[in-house]
Parts: sequence; structure tokens; C-alpha cells
Amino acid sequence: MGGIETTFYRADRARPASGQEPFAVGRSVTPGYFHLLGIPVVRGRGFSDRDRKDSPRVAVINQNLARNFFDGENPIGKQLHILDGGDAAVPAGIVEIVGLTANVRDMGLDEVPFNDI
Repeated sequence: MGGIETTFYRADRARPASGQEPFAVGRSVTPGYFHLLGIPVVRGRGFSDRDRKDSPRVAVINQNLARNFFDGENPIGKQLHILDGGDAAVPAGIVEIVGLTANVRDMGLDEVPFNDI
């Protein structure tokens, strides 16, 4: 299962130097995605029908991203600034974190966990 590599930074922090921005693999999904795949939402919520193109942008992140960028903080309600990667599927702008999921190996069974990199 693929994704879109997206650079970002915390909206409440200064933007890192060009080329030093962190990145994550993101994807656009529909309501019910996490339930269908058995991915637990451990805090906040998953996507719902109210999350539409004409509503404020939201994101659901996994525990690895939360640990590495919000260590010790509740990420729900925090914002990320998505940088322009040239892909219309993940446009640049601010997104609010509304949910936190458990980690999964969705890129393959041999995927190296983020915290081991």
C-alpha cells in the first residue's frame, strides 16, 4: 500500500531550514478506513462524513509521529503545516490533528519501525 511523501512542520514552531523539514507518508482516506482495516484509534477520532473538501482540514496521525513530534503532549487539537509537495492529493496548508492511531506496518512486513531509524 503506497502513500504520498509529505513534508511538514508543527504550526506552533518555527519552520525548519529548507531541506531540513521532516516528512511523513500520508494518504487520503475515507470515513471507516481505520475500522475496516482494524487500526485502533487510540485518542480522538477517525475521519467522518463531516470531513469534506469544503470543511476545515484535519489529520489523523499515528503513535510514532506523535511520539517524535509531540513527545509527552496530547497532539489532538495541534496543527501541522503541510508544505507544498506538488501533489494535489495532499495540498499545502494547515491541518488540525483530530485523531491518533496505533502504529501499523502498512508499507510491508519488512518495514522498519520509525523509532528504529
